[in-house]
Formats: sequence, structure tokens, C-alpha cells
Amino acid sequence: MSAKEFFQIFQMTERIQRLRMQALVHRRIAVAARKRSRRLALIYLSTIGLDSRPSIPIKRAVSYGNQMPHLPEDVFQARFHISQDSFVFLLGKLSIHLARKESLIPVWKQILMSLHILTTENSLGTVGQMFGIDESTAVRIFKEFCREIQQNLQEDYMKFYPPSEQAILKVREEFESGLGLPQVYGAVDFFRIGVQNPEKPSSGIRILAATDFRGRFTYVETAFTGNKTDLFDNSPLRDYHRCNKLFYKMSTKLGDTLVPVYLAGNSHFHLQSFIMTPYQHETLNPVQENFNRILEKAQSSVGRTFSQLKQRFPRIVKCRDIQEDVLPNFVRATYILHNVLLERNDLFRSAGIETKGVHRSRNNFDEDGMGMQIRDAVANHILGRMLQR
Repeated sequence: MSAKEFFQIFQMTERIQRLRMQALVHRRIAVAARKRSRRLALIYLSTIGLDSRPSIPIKRAVSYGNQMPHLPEDVFQARFHISQDSFVFLLGKLSIHLARKESLIPVWKQILMSLHILTTENSLGTVGQMFGIDESTAVRIFKEFCREIQQNLQEDYMKFYPPSEQAILKVREEFESGLGLPQVYGAVDFFRIGVQNPEKPSSGIRILAATDFRGRFTYVETAFTGNKTDLFDNSPLRDYHRCNKLFYKMSTKLGDTLVPVYLAGNSHFHLQSFIMTPYQHETLNPVQENFNRILEKAQSSVGRTFSQLKQRFPRIVKCRDIQEDVLPNFVRATYILHNVLLERNDLFRSAGIETKGVHRSRNNFDEDGMGMQIRDAVANHILGRMLQR
């Protein structure tokens, strides 16, 4: 055998060895993929109640293994503050996105842990331990959860600006039929939430929020308490109502005055053609007293909605362990989740938490020269309708 033939045989042997090793690697990858697909299938089946294996009830909420827990509906709601149907809905909406971010941890566990973070004031490390997840991973998962909620659910559940004509008609009709207040597209108020931060004891977040008659958040904007600019005066919400031609196109004539679509505000806001505030004279006549009473009912819906939010997600009260760069996404995610669950008629009731807007009284002057005339027309219209009944 020549040296050339020997070298060719050697090369062929090496090539066969490499092919065998590649085949072995591919075979192991295929086995692992089949196991993973079977595990994901079992997790999915367990979430919709089709798992044929007998479920083992979990008596304590201190540890969650790798198998999806089967809990009675009332126990599930007490722990996570949502129904199991709503959980399956979130699982379907977020599974693909969260699986890409954290492929080693089942998506159901990521969502349940994130919900449990929202519903308790325990540290993120403590909540993570319940699910067998270390603190740094728990922080990362919760951050992604809030981001994916905003990116994938905001368009369908919190997209009210700029509004369509049909949307304005629907909200306007709800306020008028419920309270007798015409031309209202929403109520608006300010809130402040504290942030547990040892380095900044007085830190917090200011929130500008608007809601419709049904208690859905239609707008939310946040700013840290160190930012002294006026949230409303510098917000897109003000520009939407001041500059959107549709709000003026849908004006209604009350008496001799054209009344555009407006927001229901309180004494924090300046009276303008697109935001109504209460009369603040020392002596009020019956027309003005009646208007203030009706306007307060409409405007207080924001406070009631925020109270419901804090009951369901207590984490938002003090924002413990929430990093500063995550806070805006965290706040917006809770508002979007509130709207999602409200649309699904998934209500949550616990001990009442009264929430009032944080505001200072402003001088009741007419900023754009039309506010007083529009407010008087609305006030006279409301009392006239009441006297006709």
C-alpha cells in the first residue's frame, strides 16, 4: 500500500468518525427536544384542565415546583387576584414573548410569580423563593412581564387617544345616561404613590390618570416627584383635548352655547373649554350647587377606579423593590391589567381602600375665555332636565 493510499484511508476514517459524532449530537438534541415538547404539552393541558394525571392539591402557598398547581377557583383568586380563566387568557397572549426571554423557566411560572409580586408587598426575593427562582432572575422576569403587558395588550385595552367618533359617542352616552352630565369623554385627576427607597426616603411618583364611566383607565402619565412641572399642562392629554378637531366637531348646542366634548376635572385644574371644574364662589346659587354635585360624582370615578387598582395590586401602594427604571412600565402595566380584567368581567373585591386625588386648589379663572360660558350652559341644562322629570 502506497503512502498516498494510506493517507486517503486515514482521511476517510476521520471523516466517518466526525459523522458519527455529529449524528450522536443530533440524536441527543432530538431526544431533548421531544422531552421538552412533551413537558410543554403537559403544562398547556394542565392549564386548560385536560391533564389526565390526578392533581395533587397544594395546601400552602410557600413552594411551587415544576408542575402547574391545580387549585380551587377561590384559592387561586385569593392568591393571585385574578380568575383562572383570565390567567389562561394571559398565558395565551404572553407565552410566545416570555418564552423567548426566559426559555428555562415555564411561562406559567413566570406569569404566576409576576402576578404574586403584584398582589403582595413581600420582597421580590421572598416571592421568587416560593417559585424556586433566585432574586436576580425574579427581578428580570418581572421586568419583562411588565414590558410585554404594555407592548402586547395596550393596543387592545388602553388605546383611547386619539379617539374615534364612535368611541366618543359611546362614552359620552354612558356619562349622560348615568349622571345626566352631557358631553363628557372622561374624568381626570392626580395621584401620588410612595416608593420604598432607603436612599431617597421622600421619593415617589405622580400620576395623571383619566377614566371613562365604566372605570376603565383611558390615559395614564407618570413623573417622579422631583419633577416640578405640571403634569397636565405639559401632557399629550391636554393637547388631545385642546387641538383635536373631532371634540369640537361633535359639539352640542345647550341653550345658545356650543359645548364641545370635555373632561370632568376638579379644583386642581384651570377651567377651560375642554375641562370643566367646580364653581368656587363663596356663595353658590342652586344651579351652581347642583352642577358641583353632579360634576363631583363624575370626577370621583377616577378615585374609585384607583382604589380598585390598589385593592387588586397592593404592590402599587409603596412599589417595594421596584427599580426606578422599571417604575413607569410597572405603573402602566397595572393599569392595562386592570382594563383587561374589567373587560373580562373579572372583578376583585377586598377591604375598601379610599383614594383621593392629590391636588391643590387653583384660582378658578377661565384660561381660554370660553370655560365659564360653557360651564354655565351645562349647569343650566342639567337643572332644566331635572326639573322636567
